[in-house]
Amino acid sequence: MPKKQYKYSGRVEYFDRIIKSNYTASTWAETPGKAKSNLAYRYSKMIGYGPSHKIRLIDSIEEVSK
Repeated sequence: MPKKQYKYSGRVEYFDRIIKSNYTASTWAETPGKAKSNLAYRYSKMIGYGPSHKIRLIDSIEEVSK
């Protein structure tokens, strides 16, 4: 399956608490769900949390048109 570019702009949640109200990032992935997972992991690493921390991107993700 070919990868597509996705862009996220929205809130980041950590254990049911909003920790960032406007996080914007993009990534390449095969599905929107995998793109959200990639970006949540990247955000987690960026702020110094490990993979066991429950970071969620709670707004929708968009496919970037070519």
